[in-house]
Amino acid sequence: MLFNTYEFIIVFLPIVFAGYYLIGRKSWQWGMYWIVVASLAFYGYWDIRYVPLLMASILFNYFMGRKIEAGFNRKKWIVAGICGDVALLGYFKYTAFFLTTINDVLGTEYFWVPEIILPLGISFFTFTQIAYLVDVYRDDVHSANFASYCEFVTIFPHLIAGPIINNREMIPQFISEETYKINYDNVAKGMTLFFLGLFKKVAIADSIAPWVNEYFSRPDSLLPLEAWFAAIGYTFQLYFDFSAYSEMAIGLGLMFNLRLPRNFDSPYQATSIIDFWRRWHMTLGLWVKNYLYIPMGGNRHGFISKMRNLILSMLIIGLWHGAGWTYILWGGIHGVYLAVNHSWRTLNFSLPRIIAWPITFIAVVMAWVFFRADSVGSALEIISSMVGIFDGSVVGLVFHGPTGVRVRMLVAFAVLLLFCPSAQRLVEKYYSPNKVWLAVTLLAGFVSFYFFSHISDFLYFQF
Repeated sequence: MLFNTYEFIIVFLPIVFAGYYLIGRKSWQWGMYWIVVASLAFYGYWDIRYVPLLMASILFNYFMGRKIEAGFNRKKWIVAGICGDVALLGYFKYTAFFLTTINDVLGTEYFWVPEIILPLGISFFTFTQIAYLVDVYRDDVHSANFASYCEFVTIFPHLIAGPIINNREMIPQFISEETYKINYDNVAKGMTLFFLGLFKKVAIADSIAPWVNEYFSRPDSLLPLEAWFAAIGYTFQLYFDFSAYSEMAIGLGLMFNLRLPRNFDSPYQATSIIDFWRRWHMTLGLWVKNYLYIPMGGNRHGFISKMRNLILSMLIIGLWHGAGWTYILWGGIHGVYLAVNHSWRTLNFSLPRIIAWPITFIAVVMAWVFFRADSVGSALEIISSMVGIFDGSVVGLVFHGPTGVRVRMLVAFAVLLLFCPSAQRLVEKYYSPNKVWLAVTLLAGFVSFYFFSHISDFLYFQF
């Protein structure tokens, strides 16, 4: 089920919301069961055949967590648990990719490549549960009871595309009686954040998508100006789409008295790649730091090892995003970016913001081309066009016709993203229950409904 549908906003959400507080007022435990069942229904609405897979993953990891906590052969149980999760993710997400790659290397159809449908949200609920097992192994948390663990994995705001949540932060909220008592201030803030996110998705991200898709569909015929439109357009589309989902999820969580972690913090205001990764997909970055980078050695064994661990971590982030060489190359590019950035910092010299920001932004834009392109070859063709010579005959298009409209849109979005705080920051800092915020919420909602002419998936559903 999509957040940006009438079925969710008018039917599913009101029913689940009312049941949550009516049942929770009588018994917070039953309120927990209600939200778990509702979350499974939310997931099953997409394809009910994968609900048993989700439940099997939950049962497997809960069992492994209990075995790890029991203290007997803990290392064997943690290895078995992680291997099981990686095997599940690997089968569904990477089987076709690896078999195709082997066939390409051998130059023959040696392996039959099956058509495997990727279960929605499998990357997110797998990473969430791996972190849980590791935390239990480290004695950072005690294994939860089964109901709270089910809620931890399935809670519908985050289930499909994050934010990636942490058991230490969330499970205490799930088992608190106060969580199931309605808090009108949280409900109002959550609704405001939800509708601001919805507006970003349907009115901004989806309005950019058609011409971005058109440009990327013909990489071999793009003029330099069009190549830059494609790259910058996708840069904005991806941000508005994914940050919108995160803000909608956080807003929904707040409506249920659950505080989900921040996932974006104005990443295109970053003045270095290090700063960018502290602001972009923050929960994934924190997961990789805690469960990959530090266990690999982090920065504990010298500068060279630190650079190796950074690049390997970013390659894994790229592979996590998708089974394709474009994603791996994108991750590798960012790994090299980070290595250069850390090396630069050893010189104890910093560039002024007016220089550091455009360098960072252009570097991020160029890397997004590989993330979005259908193939490495297509990405290289677009990059080649971007660094090509501008034909003077197209300069007039900047101010006229469809191209002029797109230029004005991109300039407006650039100003918005460069100088304005994120929607979540705005709500956190300035929200108060008054007529102005009510008008903002209603306006965002009505405009969003106006753009409901077609339903589009969130971009991160494919990951």
